[in-house]
Amino acid sequence: MALEATLTSIWDYDVAANRVQLDGNWSRMLGGPPGETVTPIRELLARVHPDDRRRATKASFDCIAGRTAEYSQEYRFRDQQGEWLWVHSRGRVTGHDEQGRASRMIGTNIDVTQRKATELAASRQLEFLQALNQTTLELMERRSRAAILEALAGHAAPLLEATQVEVALVEGDELVTHAYGGARPTRGGQRAGRREAALSWQAIDAREPVIRHGLIAGAEPAPQYRQAGFQAIALFPILHGPRCLGVLGFMREADQCFNAEDRQKGVLLAQLAALAIHNASVYEDAIQVTEAKTAALRESEQLYRSLVESVSQGNYIADRRSIFTYCNPAMYVLGDFAPGELVGQSSFRLVAEEDRPQVMAKYRQWINDPSIRHVTCEFRVVAKHGRQFWVEQNTDFVRDANGRVLEGRNMLRDISERKEAEAALRRSEAQLRQAQKMESLGTLAGGIAHDFNNILTGILGFTQLSLADLEPGHAAVPWLEGVMKSGERAKGLVQQILTFSRKTESSRSPVRLQSVAHESLDLLRSTLPAMVRLESHLDPGCAAVLADPTEIHQVILNLCTNAWHALPEAGGTIQVTLAEYAVDLAFAADHQPLQPGPHLRLAVEDNGAGMEAETLERIFEPFFTTKEAGKGTGLGLAVVHSVVHAHGGAIRVHSTPGRGTLFEIFLPTLPPAEAPAPAGAPADLPGGRGERVLVVDDEPDSGTVITRLIEKLGYQATYCGEPFQALALLYTNPFDMLVTDLAMPGLPGDELARQALVRRPELPVLLLSGFIEPGKQAKLRQIGVREILDKPPALAELAGALHRCLNGQVTKPAAPH
Repeated sequence: MALEATLTSIWDYDVAANRVQLDGNWSRMLGGPPGETVTPIRELLARVHPDDRRRATKASFDCIAGRTAEYSQEYRFRDQQGEWLWVHSRGRVTGHDEQGRASRMIGTNIDVTQRKATELAASRQLEFLQALNQTTLELMERRSRAAILEALAGHAAPLLEATQVEVALVEGDELVTHAYGGARPTRGGQRAGRREAALSWQAIDAREPVIRHGLIAGAEPAPQYRQAGFQAIALFPILHGPRCLGVLGFMREADQCFNAEDRQKGVLLAQLAALAIHNASVYEDAIQVTEAKTAALRESEQLYRSLVESVSQGNYIADRRSIFTYCNPAMYVLGDFAPGELVGQSSFRLVAEEDRPQVMAKYRQWINDPSIRHVTCEFRVVAKHGRQFWVEQNTDFVRDANGRVLEGRNMLRDISERKEAEAALRRSEAQLRQAQKMESLGTLAGGIAHDFNNILTGILGFTQLSLADLEPGHAAVPWLEGVMKSGERAKGLVQQILTFSRKTESSRSPVRLQSVAHESLDLLRSTLPAMVRLESHLDPGCAAVLADPTEIHQVILNLCTNAWHALPEAGGTIQVTLAEYAVDLAFAADHQPLQPGPHLRLAVEDNGAGMEAETLERIFEPFFTTKEAGKGTGLGLAVVHSVVHAHGGAIRVHSTPGRGTLFEIFLPTLPPAEAPAPAGAPADLPGGRGERVLVVDDEPDSGTVITRLIEKLGYQATYCGEPFQALALLYTNPFDMLVTDLAMPGLPGDELARQALVRRPELPVLLLSGFIEPGKQAKLRQIGVREILDKPPALAELAGALHRCLNGQVTKPAAPH
């Protein structure tokens, strides 16, 4: 759920096969239907933007070669509709082959298109506003009209990426060009009437911008622009009140259209030009000391302030003591303040309390350093009614001749979206680290399972042989049966570890949850401290469900362990209830994917600390935990949620802070005809008729016990601990069957079987192993292995597998879920 909310996809790169497996979020990010995909790496690289492909490829090779510890790249990727989206890809090498070369990488892809677009738009807008502010300051420093127009033309060209800018003023019935700017330096003074400058006069008469593209091939009345080689022009009337003073024109050689953003910038620059031209006239007339011109100057300054106040960002001026002396309207809107409410107040009152000491310390450092003219900082702001958000503040200090700060001119920009995107990225990185931990756990689990199951093979096998040799009433029988029960529990524990770490696939069958719950609670009672009371109310008449007993066992353990951890140190009570429950139409509608009908209700309730509503909303998120570091992975309830929904069930949670929590699980029941039959008396085991069986296992205890069990079943068994020697025995002796371990040094069991079947295709082969990867079983059957058993095998399982092998029967593996 968290991965979907943050548009994050997890990928798994098989370096040797050059294939990448991507989860369902990747297809959804590209605009396709959700679903896992496996794609050659070259096909993925072909869809990376050509400007980014080489960099991204080199970074991945550097990580694979060990030159860098981590792969981290941002690049553009073409989606299903042919559009480019930005992807932040990160990963690490998680596996190596026998030569130490990288064989596997795991990582995440995060869609950062929105963040990139926001950053680009914000950056461009900020750059323009800063340049506009700088241009305004420089124009205000000039007095003559010629100097103002020359500075305006020079600054305006790069702001709109124009090849040339011209400022033409109305003089009678003519337009006179007074200044040029851009890459084509031209002297002013050119005059044009209505016929020669038809487009400019059109803008003047309509008091609206005129924008034209494709002038070379077009029929617009603009011969002077076509002759000069311009393909796109934008003409903005310079308006001052009811008068139009002239035209501010932008020309481009390339046929690059002027867009809506260019139009908005041009209008602002034309307004600035009007104010600057008017100011120049005012200052020139002020030399003659006219009161009328002085009043016009005040009007011009008011118009300039109106321009600043129309900007959407918050702007304010503060004196040396950080007291507000001016705020534009956007500043009041940003903080939910009434107009005029901030003037005379300290600007530090807006800074969040947790950030205020650092901001004040930096401010003291800045004002005491005469060399600092401009600074940028980020901090949290508290609005009038308590709303808190992040801002970026750009400050220009105005200093006197001695470097002393007189005032600070500030611009605030809300950057909350960017901060949220950065926080989401950090959460995704944490999830990747947890996923890598789980991958390591899976690898460790496989190794433990193999070695531990080999040990259990000896323990359980020798115990079975001992029981077979004893009379039913012998005093040692109960003790040996206890050893068998403990060994079977240990075997089940290994399977739980493998299932949890996703090293084995689950399979479902009709199960009565009463027995699963009894076994789980018996295990819990042996681990819970004495001050924790575990109560159970399990209805013995409950119907069966279609389930994986190991996964349901894990669900009960996880819920009870969570309940235990929620109890105070003095202890408390955990109550487990199992009963039938009739789901009606209304209940099913509120608890998808349930359907109306008979269900089982499994409830786990504690009288512990309980949870707040905010915590309840996130308890099933992967990697979310309220426990302190090192005491939880955040996966327990996520696993419960996944298992229950995979079984077609639903979960309901009630919690009250200080009173406790109740988890309720609802699972659909099976019709009586599909329920498991009661256990009856054990059937006679199928035995052999003296057939010769070769047993191959590099572990002497395991090999010896398997050999003795086979002999007990009526076969002639020969044990061999060295696979190459076993191959020679097969070639020179008429064995009727081969029973081999899988993991053996020098010649693994699958290769031993393959070579034996090349010489004797009809030879029945039974393979045993302490741990087999789920995907490998199909390959073993393809080479001719008839039966596959996990170590340690029960005597009945071994007897059945031997009988089926020798009689040409093959057991199909259970369908995984």
